[in-house]
Amino acid sequence: MGKNKWAKGSKYFIVAENQEWKCPSCGETLLNGEELEVHHIVPVEDEGTDDTWNLIHLHKPCHKLEHSKSKKSD
Repeated sequence: MGKNKWAKGSKYFIVAENQEWKCPSCGETLLNGEELEVHHIVPVEDEGTDDTWNLIHLHKPCHKLEHSKSKKSD
C-alpha cells in the first residue's frame, strides 16, 4: 500500500484511528515515514473480510515479521 494519509472517515482512516495511529507490532507511530501495509487479522484464505475490525496497519518490516511468526506457528 505505501500510503501515509487516508481520507478522513475512510475505511483505512478508521482502522488507523482504531489503533490510535500506532503500529500494534512495534508501538511506534504509523506516520514515522516508514512504508505501511494493511494486514488481515483473520486471513482472507480463512474467510477473513476487508471489514475495519479485521484490518490493521503495520509498518512494512513489522508486517513481514508478523507473517514470519505465523509461518513458524503453522
